[in-house]
Amino acid sequence: MNKPITVAIVGLGNRGMYAYGSRILERPDEIKVVAAADTDKGRLELMAKDHGIAPENCFNSADELIAQPKLADLLFICTQDKDHYKEAIAALEKGYHLILEKPISPSLKECKEIAETAKKYGKSPYGQYLQKIVDGKLK
Repeated sequence: MNKPITVAIVGLGNRGMYAYGSRILERPDEIKVVAAADTDKGRLELMAKDHGIAPENCFNSADELIAQPKLADLLFICTQDKDHYKEAIAALEKGYHLILEKPISPSLKECKEIAETAKKYGKSPYGQYLQKIVDGKLK
């Protein structure tokens, strides 16, 4: 058996917490949430409890999580669309592969810059359509 992919999630609204978080729990041998960030303390505590995330890997903002040494293989960015660009660039520079909720950014220019930064660092920035995860096609 291979080691599970490790994931950090920023943004614990419906998609981060339930669409992705609950689906990840169905595949413990394949994928594991090891860090999370959200401004809502209650959601963060619930995510930590459900996924067994260590308290030192729970953060009050995406910026705070991304500022840490790299915590996971993959970062799910499930924050407001307008925040994706800043978070994606910082995460790619830190060495994360990304899953970004659509749209990757509301700006075509920013989308291109995210793609260019990913290429520069040899990382993958996937724009995710929620339905692929809901249908159980997370591979």
